Amino acid sequence: MKTMFRASSLVLILVSCLVVGVFYVLTTRAIEDIYLTDTRQAIRQIKQDFIRDTVNNLVTRIETRRKAELSRYDRAADEFQQLLVNISPLLPEQEFASVFTIHFSQRVAIGVWDAYLWNTETGELLFDPNHEFTSASDAETRLPSRLSDYAVYKHVNFYGLRGFFGVRQSVIDDIVKQAVAKEIHASKFAVDSYIWVNEVVNYDGGDNYAIRRIHPNLVNTEGIFLSTSMTDIVGNFPYLTELEGVKMYGELYFTYNFKKKNSDVISEKLSYAKLYKPYDWIIAMGIHLDDMEALSVRTNEKSQSVTARILPWFVVILVLVVASGYGILILMQRWKVKRSQRALEEAANYDALTRVFNRRSGMNDLAASYMGFHKKRHPSPAIMIFDIDDFKRINDTHGHTIGDKALQVIARTVSEEIRSTDRIYRWGGDEFVLVCKGIALEHLDAFCTKLLARIRTLHADCQDCNLDPITISLGATFFHEEDLSHLEAMERADQALYKAKRSGKDRFEVQL
Repeated sequence: MKTMFRASSLVLILVSCLVVGVFYVLTTRAIEDIYLTDTRQAIRQIKQDFIRDTVNNLVTRIETRRKAELSRYDRAADEFQQLLVNISPLLPEQEFASVFTIHFSQRVAIGVWDAYLWNTETGELLFDPNHEFTSASDAETRLPSRLSDYAVYKHVNFYGLRGFFGVRQSVIDDIVKQAVAKEIHASKFAVDSYIWVNEVVNYDGGDNYAIRRIHPNLVNTEGIFLSTSMTDIVGNFPYLTELEGVKMYGELYFTYNFKKKNSDVISEKLSYAKLYKPYDWIIAMGIHLDDMEALSVRTNEKSQSVTARILPWFVVILVLVVASGYGILILMQRWKVKRSQRALEEAANYDALTRVFNRRSGMNDLAASYMGFHKKRHPSPAIMIFDIDDFKRINDTHGHTIGDKALQVIARTVSEEIRSTDRIYRWGGDEFVLVCKGIALEHLDAFCTKLLARIRTLHADCQDCNLDPITISLGATFFHEEDLSHLEAMERADQALYKAKRSGKDRFEVQL
């Protein structure tokens, strides 16, 4: 009986271990499949965010370049106009005409400026290097209808002489386009990524619907016409998909098969495209997906090696211990996945220096908030952009370490001043964005005034920084019904910020 009991117990233990082992192996494989799927999805999401943010950052730089070029030529026109005003009382008519002609002869020749000078009394054209007018009266008649073509222009009068000079918007756009093309060709990205630009000439599609303007992977084909009937190696219509997507949504993700940069290897490519309407440019970026499987396999192999070390313990212990260990392993696997996801989310959404939300998180939140407002689910939050006044002077005088401390103090102080439903984002450098839900327009002035007053006291909170009182300038706005996206509200807030800067700093402005 004792021998039979021992044998039965041994058999029971062995059977229990075998059953638990089988369940363990099957369950572990299921977990590995889930983990592998989650890993692939996480890698794909990171790739999507990377190419989208890269394209959107380029669009922002294009807008910045356009404004900078316009400002540069506007200043040049103002300076020359002021020069003519200052010297005109000192010069006879002939010398005045000579100064005008000498200044613009080369500038007109290289195709940047347009300039004309004529005598209103004699009707003589004194300066018309491209022979666009037949007489002074012809210039007087036809010039006004051309003014809409100019981004910058000025009129000058000196006794009987009248002059005109300016820069066409198309010239400024050509300068910006050339600079963008150089930037794209010079840009380097990991895993064979690059940006390309197609210029739409016919939004109805078909043959010759667009021109390949910039393509670092196919430089020799830049300038060729494209057709929406073109297919990739497996029969997809990437150009048709891209055109229809940007027409309907302004942007889209899509996949197709294309050769890698500097290689003849063809693989599936995930792409993001966005329409930049002022130039009719479809700006796109792609990233190949074939490396995703290798990364997933390596991750799975590491998971399997851990499992292989744990498995023998479950084979040699009793059923209850095996069952408990099995349950613990399940919990450990789930905890590991959650911890990895939390770490990934924190790295993706928080600024490392100030520990407030970063720009990527802000763009996502603003887009979601705009959609809620656009669909009338909730009212517009107050959207504020602020930066530290004379921050460059802080860095230059006290060093970047102190500058970083000032940024941290600003971020911490504003975080303490706002409610738990409000959010602060570090947008870049010393610029922050603040989104406050539920603040009505009539309460915005009081809130901004209180915030600016609190910031002025920060030199006392950062005694080891040895700083003068810190101040900020702030611009605020709300979403409008006519806004097409959250970017238009951000542009208004940015304009309000610059207005505050121009008005003396340490203040706020509201752009409605």
